[in-house]
Amino acid sequence: STVPNNSYESMPGTSMASPMAAGVASLIYGAHPEYTASQVKAILMEETDTFTTDGINIIPVVNAALASDYAKTGDIPQVPPGEVIPDPSKTPYPGLPTPRPPGQPSQPDQGNIELPGHTPFKLEAGQGGLAGLVYDQETENPVALFSIYFNGPDGTMVDHEFAYPYPATYDAQQMGEFFSRIPVEQGQEVEITNLVIDAPGYNIYEVPTVTVRGGEVTSLTIYLEPEAEDVIRLPGHTPFFPEDGRGGFSGFACDADTKERISKFRLDYIFNGAAYDFSYEYPPADEYVIARLQGEFIIWATTDSETVIADLVISAEGYESTTVGDVTVRNQEVTDIGVVYLKRTGEVATVTPEPEPTPAPTEPTEPTKDPQPIKADPDSEMINIPGHTPFYPEAGYGGFAGFVYDAVTKKPIPSFRFENLIWLDGEPAGVEYFDWPYPSDMLAQIEGEFIYWLKMYGTTTDTMQAFDIVADGYETYRLSDFIVEDQAVTDLGVIYMTPKGTNQPPSKVSYDPLP
Repeated sequence: STVPNNSYESMPGTSMASPMAAGVASLIYGAHPEYTASQVKAILMEETDTFTTDGINIIPVVNAALASDYAKTGDIPQVPPGEVIPDPSKTPYPGLPTPRPPGQPSQPDQGNIELPGHTPFKLEAGQGGLAGLVYDQETENPVALFSIYFNGPDGTMVDHEFAYPYPATYDAQQMGEFFSRIPVEQGQEVEITNLVIDAPGYNIYEVPTVTVRGGEVTSLTIYLEPEAEDVIRLPGHTPFFPEDGRGGFSGFACDADTKERISKFRLDYIFNGAAYDFSYEYPPADEYVIARLQGEFIIWATTDSETVIADLVISAEGYESTTVGDVTVRNQEVTDIGVVYLKRTGEVATVTPEPEPTPAPTEPTEPTKDPQPIKADPDSEMINIPGHTPFYPEAGYGGFAGFVYDAVTKKPIPSFRFENLIWLDGEPAGVEYFDWPYPSDMLAQIEGEFIYWLKMYGTTTDTMQAFDIVADGYETYRLSDFIVEDQAVTDLGVIYMTPKGTNQPPSKVSYDPLP
C-alpha cells in the first residue's frame, strides 16, 4: 500500500485485504454492471491463486487479473448453492447486523439495552439478543402481523409470532418489532442460521447468517416487499386482497379509557334493507376471518360501484354500544373508519374519525388558533395542560408541549424526533429524540407526548423558530414559528402525522381535545 513520504509498504491483515477485494469487485462491476452481488462473489471465489506458508495449509488469494479477465468474457458466473446474497432491488438487505452493547441505563443497576426505535431490553446472564424492526418497503410503515423462524446455535428450529399489540410478556412492545433471547455466554459468539421473516401480504424475506454475542443485542432493520401491487395494506392492519364486486370497511374497537384494543365485540348494520351482525373474538378461531389482529375488524359487502352500509353499531360486553352511523363503501376499495372508542357502561362513547372513504391529498390546513403560553396554577404552582403530565416550571426557562398522533389510526406515535431545532440564541440544537417508553427523568410521561424546556437567555418572551417533527414511516410536519414565555409552556395541540403511501390529507395540527 502507499504510505506517507511517497513510499510503499507491505502489511498483513483484513484492513489491507478488504480494499483489495473491493477494488477487484469494482473491476468486475465495471465490465458487467448487471451482475448481482452473488455473481460477483462467485467470480472472486473462483478466480484465485493458492499458496502455502507451512507446506500444509492452502491459502486462497483473489487474483485481480484473472477475475477481471473472466468478467470481460461475458460468461455468466455460476453461484454455488447456499451462497446467494439478497438482491437489494428485489429484497432490500438491511446491511450487516451489528451487536449492540448495553446503553446508558436510566438507573445504574438496570442494565437496559436501548436501541433506537426499540423497547429497552434487559438480558439475563448467559444470554444474547436478536432484535429487529419490520417495515413495509413502499410505505415504510411498521408491519403489524408477521412470524420469524430461525435455527438456533444448537440447530433447533425456533419460531415466534408477532401480532400487534403484543402480549405484556413479550420483550418487544412496539409495532413491527421483534426480540428473541439467545443462549450464549458473555463475550462469546454464536451463529443464527436460516432466519426467515414471513408476513401475510408480503414476500418471504430470508436473512443471511447472523452473529449474536453474549451480553449484547444484534439488531436488524427489515423492509418487506409487497406480495402484489393490488394487496391492500392499511397502516396497522392485516394485509388482504380486494375482490371485484365487493367493497369493504375496516377499523379498530378500543377501550376509551385505557386505549387498549377490545378482544371480543360485535358489529350490527343494515345492508340492502336486511340486518346483519358479525362477532369478532381474538384470537380468531376461523381461517376465513380476514382481520387477524386484536380489536380489528374488516368487513366486505357486495357492490357494483358504491353502496351505503347503514346504521353501523359496535357493541361489547361491559360497554355502551357505539353508533357509527352510515358508511360508504366502493368496489375494490376499503373505507377505514379508524378507531372506535367504546366507553364502559354508563359513559358516552366516541368515534374518530368520521367514517368516510379515504380522501385524496389536499393542501395543509392552517391551525385554527395560535398556540399560547400557559402559566402555572397559582394554588399548586404546577403547569396543568389538559391531557398532559403536570410539572413545575423553572425560572429562566420557557417551554412548549404537545402530542404526536397517527392521522389514520388516531393513536400516539411511540417514536419521533425534532429536527432543525434552533435555540433562542440562534445556535442549532441538533436532533431531539422521543422514544416510548420515556425515561423516568423526562417531563413527558405519556405515549406520544412531548414537553420541551429551553433557556430564555434573560428575555421574558421570545419567538421559537420553525422546526420539523419527524417520525419514521410518516410525512414530515413543519411546525410554524410560535411564542414562548419564561416559566410558561406553549400548548401546540395534537400533531397528526400522515403515514407515507396513504391517500390521506397531509399532516396537520389540531387543538381539539384528545379522544
